[in-house]
Amino acid sequence: MAVNTYMVCLDDYEYYAKTHLSLMTWSFYSCGTDDEITLEENRRAFRRIRLKPRVLRDVSTRDLKTTILCREIDIPICISPTALHGWAHPDAEAGAARASEMFNTCMVLCTISSMSLEDICFANTGGTKWLNIYLFRNRHVTADLVLRAERSGCKGIVVSIDYCEPGNKRRLARVTGDIIAKNVDIPNFEKYYKELLDKSTNEKVKSDPSATWADIDWIKSITKLPIILKGIMTVEDALIAVEHKVDAIMVSNHGGRQLDGVPATIDVLAGISRAVGDKIEVYMDGGVRTGTDVLKALALGARAVFIGRPVLYGLAYKVAELFKTLAHR
Repeated sequence: MAVNTYMVCLDDYEYYAKTHLSLMTWSFYSCGTDDEITLEENRRAFRRIRLKPRVLRDVSTRDLKTTILCREIDIPICISPTALHGWAHPDAEAGAARASEMFNTCMVLCTISSMSLEDICFANTGGTKWLNIYLFRNRHVTADLVLRAERSGCKGIVVSIDYCEPGNKRRLARVTGDIIAKNVDIPNFEKYYKELLDKSTNEKVKSDPSATWADIDWIKSITKLPIILKGIMTVEDALIAVEHKVDAIMVSNHGGRQLDGVPATIDVLAGISRAVGDKIEVYMDGGVRTGTDVLKALALGARAVFIGRPVLYGLAYKVAELFKTLAHR
């Protein structure tokens, strides 16, 4: 695909990224875990859903605005946390943040980022920013990241609760072995490496497989920021989240990068949304590629959708154009 070819859908951006990024970078961004069944199913499931259009309803005036946790955004399409944007483009997370600001939507910053959360936030003050965190084995790291998010102007804390251990990414391993885990510098963690003197093993900044719902209560106790749980896939866990009085949940299977063989997010969204009713806001990510996909997710109960890999593919080309493509088609 030539550089001057018009981009008319997200598949075009994906193809551009695949043919212009290094094999290691492409594999890191695009892979799923094990047989990648869930990765593929996230997209395939949308194609099984059919719309029943009503006609002659006067749709001459259309407004995509909505609110998430009482903050207005111009489109119900937000940015999921994805790692290491700098591998796609030198502007890294700052480029994605500018696009988010341009479209007045929400960007979830990833702790595994090419830029520190402070550099991203202080350079791009518009739009809504949340910080994605994990429950690390060393709770000092988790607590300090929450404090840093508050100081940087983030408006919410997204806790990824489906990441006890890294998923078994076979396709990536065939390309890189474990070179990424051993050789990636992560600015957000530099201070902890220095404090803990543990950069050789990274044990202190690994996620904690012993985490429970009590740890969610602990996070709520150390911040006044809204708490969003990312990784809810069952009605049972959604109802427990309501009991623990979190502010929102994101129906997500980590883009098929964690546990293979679980349902597509769109397939479980409606049941979860019905179960929680208006007690809690519900978002979703996974497999969203068209404006019609967004419509289907909203119709099935999502207040907004979040996209991950497409933003990386857009960075490899021009991320603002990607948002324009998705919002207008």
